[in-house]
Amino acid sequence: MKTDGHPVVPLSCKGLVLRVQQAKGTNRLLSVLTAERGVLKVTAYGSGKNADAGALQLFGYSDLLLMAKQGYYRVESASSVHSFYELANIPEHFALASYMAQLLCDACPVGMPAGNYLELCLHAFDALTRKKRPHRLVKAAFELRLMCESGYMPDLSGDGEGFDPMGGKLCARHIGVWMTPGAIAAMRHIAQAPVEKIFGFNVGEESLNALSAACERFVLAQSDRVYPTLSYYKQLSEFAQIVSSSVRPASDHQETT
Repeated sequence: MKTDGHPVVPLSCKGLVLRVQQAKGTNRLLSVLTAERGVLKVTAYGSGKNADAGALQLFGYSDLLLMAKQGYYRVESASSVHSFYELANIPEHFALASYMAQLLCDACPVGMPAGNYLELCLHAFDALTRKKRPHRLVKAAFELRLMCESGYMPDLSGDGEGFDPMGGKLCARHIGVWMTPGAIAAMRHIAQAPVEKIFGFNVGEESLNALSAACERFVLAQSDRVYPTLSYYKQLSEFAQIVSSSVRPASDHQETT
């Protein structure tokens, strides 16, 4: 098929909508994570009459038929595979998913295979919606594994009691983020386990605090960016902690699911 002398090439793929921006009229500009070509900028024209309800909504995972022309993509049809609509029910979960999406938009390659990123995000969203693990644990595991998939594998060998976010390695206790043995074991699990198992552990509150601080600072140090979605998530989490009337401590050991 050709238009104005330029070929229009169909692309059939599955995609996860990471960002939705309003364009002219009823059109929308989507950032879609695909296994085949990374994050694509895709235009959805009109009301999406050839799309299932929710297929092109934020955090929708769908079968897509895209038409590509000179590097630009538009939606021809979309059929929903799974909608993570439950994320909107808990404000801090929605804010965390938005932060994850922003990290992916920065980290994922464009025009190159990114199946590992897509699989990681799907498992992270699933862990959030199932609510079997604290959202802080899901956040830390996602951050660290994303860095590993992006080529920033930390050096977790040795017996250091601290973690250097800039150097990405264990260090002396007084130099970096102070770490508990449980937090270090969790980091090793996240870095080495199959992606479907990286959220399958529990740690106690002290270790979770250390793990959360180390993974977040590692991401920020390596990306050298400020993320408004992260600030919003942290504000919501702090507010939720203030109004919460009960806290259930977790056991400080790993448990696979």
